[in-house]
Amino acid sequence: MQQGLLAHLLAIAPFFNEMVLEDSGICITDLEKVLYYKPAYEQDLHIRPGLPLKPEMAAYAAIQENTRIIRRMPETLHGIPFIAIANPVHDDNRRVVGAVVVIQSAELQEEIKRISNELDKSMAIIAGTVEEVFVQTHEIALLSRLLADSKPAEE
Repeated sequence: MQQGLLAHLLAIAPFFNEMVLEDSGICITDLEKVLYYKPAYEQDLHIRPGLPLKPEMAAYAAIQENTRIIRRMPETLHGIPFIAIANPVHDDNRRVVGAVVVIQSAELQEEIKRISNELDKSMAIIAGTVEEVFVQTHEIALLSRLLADSKPAEE
């Protein structure tokens, strides 16, 4: 049986989805394998308890580096891209005993990137239009001066 914080995390993990606003999954590991996985409502990575940790996993990195890891994980790892927020879990003696990973969809990030690109293109069009209006306004001002200067003096 798991002791300390890891045991507490395993006890509350089934309620995780109800505790957070964003649709997220949770994965809890020891130093070698996945102990628990609960998918997000709209994204299931099909991770099974007992799955050995691999170097490309965020949990593995959090354990090895003993620090919080936030990564955009590639589609090749579990079939769909996702954001992993992995934190090492420590025992009472501050030794790393596992990791807890919050898993979020990469769709929102992709949508923000798409909207940002569209805004960038729109801003470029607006900047070009403003420059064109400025040039035309300047030309009209020059023509107005020329017309004013070319009028014969009234007698």
